[in-house]
Amino acid sequence: MISPAGGFIALQRNVVLVGGTGTGKTHLAIAIARSCIRSGARGRFYNVVDLVNRLETETRNGRQGRLAEHLTRMDFIVLDELGYPPFAQSCSTSLAGSMSAHP
Repeated sequence: MISPAGGFIALQRNVVLVGGTGTGKTHLAIAIARSCIRSGARGRFYNVVDLVNRLETETRNGRQGRLAEHLTRMDFIVLDELGYPPFAQSCSTSLAGSMSAHP
């Protein structure tokens, strides 16, 4: 069970919402994130395609690691649409590298 106050954050656990298209996963993720933020946690919400595009732009501009550094200061990160987009190997590597920097 997910605590409305974000008990998963204190336990450093992931929350994974799985279901078919249109079942409310994004809506639920936003509600959980709002509850955590209202309880004082710092977090960010990203559509995975947008996040990967930002990471690639950062790399092309010679600023690799800046977004990852910012994300390490967050208590939680919501990654929406994780299972949908097909990724090139370089995209997967960028995303995995950024997420591994987050405790």
